[in-house]
Amino acid sequence: MKHCKLTLVLAFLFIQNIFALNELTVRVPDIYLSYPGYIDKATLVIEPHGGYSEQSLYLEYSDHGQFSPGQKVEIIHRFELPQGAVINDLWLWIGDSVMQAIMMDTWTARSIYDSIVSMKRDPAFLTKKGNQYELHIYPLDPGNFRRVKINYIVPTRWIAEQAVVELPLPLLKSNNNNIKPLDVLFKVEQNIWGTPLIQELPTHQFSNLTDTLGYDYKFTHIEDISSLNSFKLDFDINLLDGSFFRSSENHDSLNYFQLSLLLKDIFELVPDSTSKKVLVGLDLSSPFNKSYVSLEPNLKNLLKSSLKSEDYFNIIIAGSGRIEKLSDHWIPSQPATIDETVNTFFNSSFADSISFNKMPRLIYADGQAATCWGFTDVDSFAATSVYSYLYEASNYFHQADIIASYDQGYEHIPSALELRSIIASLDSFFLAGGRFLTYYDFNRDYAGENVATHYIHGLKTKYNEHNNVTLYRNSEGNIGLDFPESIDHGGTYFLQYDDPDVKIELENANGDPAVISKRLGNGGLIVVSGIWSFNDDAPLRKMLAVPLLGLNKPVDSYSQLSALLDNIRSEFNTDQFDKALILSNSDSLVLETPAKNWADNYLSQFAGNKPVFNSVNLLNGVFPSVTVDGILYYGSGYLLKRLSELTYGLHFETYSNDWDLISSLLSPYALPQLEEFTINKSGDNNPGNIEEFIQIVQEPKDNNSPLFFIGSTKASKNVSFDISAKFAGFDSLRERSFTFPISYDTSNKKTIISSMLGYEKIKDLFFNASYDTSQIVSIALKYNLLCDYTALIALEPNDTIHFLNDPFDEGGLTDVEDEIEKDSLQVSIFPNPFNSTTKILVSVRTPSQVNIYLYNILGQLVKVIAEGDEIASTKSYFWNGVDSHNATVSSGVYLLRVVMRDKTSNKERNFVHKLMLLK
Repeated sequence: MKHCKLTLVLAFLFIQNIFALNELTVRVPDIYLSYPGYIDKATLVIEPHGGYSEQSLYLEYSDHGQFSPGQKVEIIHRFELPQGAVINDLWLWIGDSVMQAIMMDTWTARSIYDSIVSMKRDPAFLTKKGNQYELHIYPLDPGNFRRVKINYIVPTRWIAEQAVVELPLPLLKSNNNNIKPLDVLFKVEQNIWGTPLIQELPTHQFSNLTDTLGYDYKFTHIEDISSLNSFKLDFDINLLDGSFFRSSENHDSLNYFQLSLLLKDIFELVPDSTSKKVLVGLDLSSPFNKSYVSLEPNLKNLLKSSLKSEDYFNIIIAGSGRIEKLSDHWIPSQPATIDETVNTFFNSSFADSISFNKMPRLIYADGQAATCWGFTDVDSFAATSVYSYLYEASNYFHQADIIASYDQGYEHIPSALELRSIIASLDSFFLAGGRFLTYYDFNRDYAGENVATHYIHGLKTKYNEHNNVTLYRNSEGNIGLDFPESIDHGGTYFLQYDDPDVKIELENANGDPAVISKRLGNGGLIVVSGIWSFNDDAPLRKMLAVPLLGLNKPVDSYSQLSALLDNIRSEFNTDQFDKALILSNSDSLVLETPAKNWADNYLSQFAGNKPVFNSVNLLNGVFPSVTVDGILYYGSGYLLKRLSELTYGLHFETYSNDWDLISSLLSPYALPQLEEFTINKSGDNNPGNIEEFIQIVQEPKDNNSPLFFIGSTKASKNVSFDISAKFAGFDSLRERSFTFPISYDTSNKKTIISSMLGYEKIKDLFFNASYDTSQIVSIALKYNLLCDYTALIALEPNDTIHFLNDPFDEGGLTDVEDEIEKDSLQVSIFPNPFNSTTKILVSVRTPSQVNIYLYNILGQLVKVIAEGDEIASTKSYFWNGVDSHNATVSSGVYLLRVVMRDKTSNKERNFVHKLMLLK
């Protein structure tokens, strides 16, 4: 049946990465139409920092003249960054000025942005929910461009001493240009980081460049990134004696540092080379993300990478209601036998039966429904039909799985005769298990809507909200778990009803429902939405339409993962093996607590020692999903993670780990498992001098890779570390000690370690005290980090006076021979945050005139600290929390602007920094 394979594969290629949006659109606010947006120039700058790398993206957005001259266009860019990334800066170019964004809480920032857009001003607004980012820029003049810089840090993936840095490919591919060029720069630090290499483009050569501040870079130009399926940069680290230490910051009276330890070198560990038996479980029972075109070669490469030639393997496959083992005996893991075994399955009738999926049939009962809940590629998700109004469409309900209707509630009220026919057809439709989606607002209250109200007693509107509100999914609803965990939306009606069978699907923080549903007939479902989607940009409309219509739920499908795992346990209790490798596309959502309970119970039923479970979640963007410890798991991903975690194995989510990385980390030459690890630290021989010390946990955890730590200390001379470790198979502890001298960057430009430390603190709060939003916001503001509760907003000069005419900009790079001009203004502030008085130290290289102004976050002048001061070198100023009238100001964020004019060259420099007053 091999000749059927290509036809059948097309049936499930329609399943896409639905909610992890990477789409760029342009539109005029308050007008329905959205058009594709473009990035005409992109530059990516990468600087390694051990446990993290810092990346800066320079992007030039354009509409390519799709709007009429004189219209003011809004750019909307929804994108992902590499897993674990956090944004710590945003710059917006406005004419000759470059505006640095202000970090503030999301609610304040959104209200400012919305009010300014209505006044036709110049803001950029950036928010984050999980790993989904949303950037708005306004206005864009048709045919012109807007430029931004987005700065963020992202965890570095270490494979032994080889660093792998994931680059923002999904963001860059959201560019709608057919050709997507990119300039890549790698910041050089002699004797630390090795030569950069782009994995997917190994022949690309890097040349030498230097920026206007004298920093050295390696540079390469990529003509087009469109064809890339992954995008990673590699480099080495020089770990002398298995350790690396860096102290590069000094502020807040603390030295910030990072430490790396490579245990395999420190303790001279030797990998296990004995023969193993590995049982592979392949779950393809869901229709999502199982394209044989990509799965077949990836599975072969994975097995060849994760098995030694001395190992043995077998494969059990679940799908199409069956579970089959490919061989009655253990198979030698030679490359030829791996290819032969995998080919046997993919060429079988069993594989053909698994590959078939039924596409749902969707009826839009009227044109308004198609507009409200339609999106560009809806025909890739369902077989769609559009009718004029609900009564006409009711003749075809028996052919549908999903019906969406809008007009019948207000625009086209059915007659009594039409209504009887519609209700009769819907009753039959619900008995067949169909889903009916409709809209409800205050117009329906007065017009006498009679379809949704026939099925839901007492349905009417409670109130409406035009401004943006955050909606949360209800895990107890019929379809609530199919939505993102939260979503921001403007133009929402909240509903009320008198029906005990109704369930809430989306609600606001007060529990007011925006989407409700009710089970009818034989598994049928009516869904009523109060979300008005007409004015949404195209990505947001798709984000809502897919779960409302149920397009992320398969037709005639069920998960066989549990049965497959039971089968694997039975195999182990009959013929013990060393490892289990599970690959699954199970779309059945397993939440955190049930997953933990199930995994604990499952593993308790193994006879003797348990095998090590390694797992790969094949879902890469289809809901339902759950976030645990800041990591998103699709479908049954967290259950697989839990099994792997409890047996000291590795788990991978394919949305954040590509196949090359998975294969690399599943190397069969594993080191002995680390069972115990302690580290005692001290600064200047005083343990109390270490203020903070946090480990950067790499996910998935790899015993072959370095351990990274970050911290702060009061010590000024050195820090010492005494480490002890115990490994599986060894009875005794192993011990080593290290002492490192402290140094720091006197220019105070390297502030990445404190950003890393702040991010780790925020992650810890999200994991252990997510309810403490005030503390999360406080830390995010202190370290200038974007999180789910903060936003970055860049305004025009008259709004914030927060700009630099000549900012540090890697985009203006020169050849290495060019003359370098050093910055001539340095400003340090201590303490910050403060509760009484802070010191402002201004240093200039040449005689200069200095002005110092203080503003609140709304751009209002609070106090003139200095004006026209003549400074030749250094001068100290103080602010004690009072305004120009000597009145005490309230706690909050203030902006300090220092303007220096060189008396010789007449060149002006600007410095702007946030002050946080806490009382």
